[in-house]
Amino acid sequence: MGASIEDEDKSFHSWEEIQPCLSSLRKQTFKQLLALWSKYKDVDGFEPLWGDEVEYILVHFDDTNKRARLALCQQEILGKWAEKQNSTGTSDARNEFQLQPECLLYMVEMAADPPFGPGLRGILRVEDNLARRRKAIQSLLGDDEAVLTIPVFPRLGTVEPFTQPPVESSAAFASSSTSPDSLSVDFDPFFSKYKRFKCFAQNMRRRRGREFGINLPLCRSIPDETAQKGLFLEGLGFAMGVCGLQVTMQARNLPDACLLHDQLAVLGPLMLAMTAATPAYKGVLADTDARWDIFRFLNDDRTAEEQNADELLEQHTIDAKLRSGVSPIYISNEGTPYQSYLPSRPSQTAEELHRHDVNPNLAAHLSHFCQWDPLLLETDHINTHGPDDTYHFSTLYRSSWPHVRLKFPEGEKLGWRVEFRPMEVQLTDFENAAFIVFVVLLRHALGHYGVRLYIPMQCVVENMQTAVKRDAAISEAFWFEARRGDGTIPMMRRDSGIDVGQEKTKVTAQRSSLQDIFCGPPTTAGHGTTPRFPGFIPLIKNYLAEIAVSHAELGVISRYLDFIESRASGTILTNARWIRREIQLHSSYRGDGLVSQEACYDVCSKIRDMAG
Repeated sequence: MGASIEDEDKSFHSWEEIQPCLSSLRKQTFKQLLALWSKYKDVDGFEPLWGDEVEYILVHFDDTNKRARLALCQQEILGKWAEKQNSTGTSDARNEFQLQPECLLYMVEMAADPPFGPGLRGILRVEDNLARRRKAIQSLLGDDEAVLTIPVFPRLGTVEPFTQPPVESSAAFASSSTSPDSLSVDFDPFFSKYKRFKCFAQNMRRRRGREFGINLPLCRSIPDETAQKGLFLEGLGFAMGVCGLQVTMQARNLPDACLLHDQLAVLGPLMLAMTAATPAYKGVLADTDARWDIFRFLNDDRTAEEQNADELLEQHTIDAKLRSGVSPIYISNEGTPYQSYLPSRPSQTAEELHRHDVNPNLAAHLSHFCQWDPLLLETDHINTHGPDDTYHFSTLYRSSWPHVRLKFPEGEKLGWRVEFRPMEVQLTDFENAAFIVFVVLLRHALGHYGVRLYIPMQCVVENMQTAVKRDAAISEAFWFEARRGDGTIPMMRRDSGIDVGQEKTKVTAQRSSLQDIFCGPPTTAGHGTTPRFPGFIPLIKNYLAEIAVSHAELGVISRYLDFIESRASGTILTNARWIRREIQLHSSYRGDGLVSQEACYDVCSKIRDMAG
């Protein structure tokens, strides 16, 4: 959700000022969507470029008192960055990355610029690029500050000050970290000075009509009486103040982009579990490993009336309705038999899109986004500014956060792209580079062999629920299926028992471990000569053997694949498991699930040192 630095001087309407304009805004939004569709639906021939976005947190270390706190210095380093860019000239491309503000004052974002590619070109540069980004941010910080790549600071939201400088209103945090009766968190002092972030949060809160909150299960080792209360998190800051690792890939044309979207939709929960790195919030160990539930439920802007209307729905259906969550509709024509959440009758918006030659699945997808109210409106942009203005659609489209996002072309240089969003940022540049490269390699290997990953969309949503669980990467099984477009090379399948699609076609999926999915099933599995899916990593290795890859590239890729294989098999711990273990083995740990100041300091120091 990064903002352009140039956005600093813009001002925005409040939710009360937006409401009377909603009808007009919807009409303008839809008109802009149709204009974009007409302009770009047939563009073709774009190269498979790719890039990434990494979100960082800034941490202050007090070595004398062994305290680590979030450093509220976003504004200072952005100012220094701007001065540095101006002094070297904006046309200087040596950095190959750009710095942007993020939602809270202890966060920044960096993205590859220009992107890598086409194809696998640039793989050798990724890790070095990430290392130079970290070094660039570090050069803007003080000697007692460091840039870390962790999704959530373990003591975010504690009673004791967790920021530097301390913010007086942090005293509003609850005196009991585990009580849902605690005082509401006031995150406003921690929001970025860029007005769009604070305005967005305020408008989301005003639309919802009440504070945001979620109760997480506590680490199982905590005494029963405490664990029964759960870990209550309140406030949008817990959702907007978390860090992810995102990869965006360009497709040749729209059909390729739709298929890529669908493939990545299935991959999302698997990669969330593989990158899980969030075992603690508010100075307490949770019984979950990933930030995803925090992100989606604390961005849930449904009113009380809307939430009551959804009460009787099954949880997976509610998950598919949220503004922030799984992208719940396959958008390629190939995905039709696997849909789970298409309405019984197309909406008026979907029907109108279909009349403009938008395929029914993509029409349902776009109309799903059009259902949301806009939460951000610049004061000088109530009405469309000319025929080429796409502000209303673009703002609405970016005001929801699916785990996979189809991105419209921009001008002549950027074609249809797909943004892959569920991964948690990793502790080191090597790990982040490995996952970035893996996603790109898998995209090309699947395409090369014509492999399809479709499973019922309900299974994707259920997989996302599974992915957040403690030690999901080694302890849980995920719905999975792989086949060629012509139906060959299936895995041994077991009927999921889920009817999907307009024809009530019964499709299949099986529950598999991540080790089987990534590394391949055991050689003894299967019956007779029935072909089996070899696993993601063997598939990639086969692909690399068939194309021209340099020895240098193959050496780097092999290191990354060995790491991914070890993570899938459990030989290398997920970051969530490692952080939890470090806290529980710390000399200050008393078996109560609490993350002491000293443990937080020592763990963050180790992460700083590992990252270099």
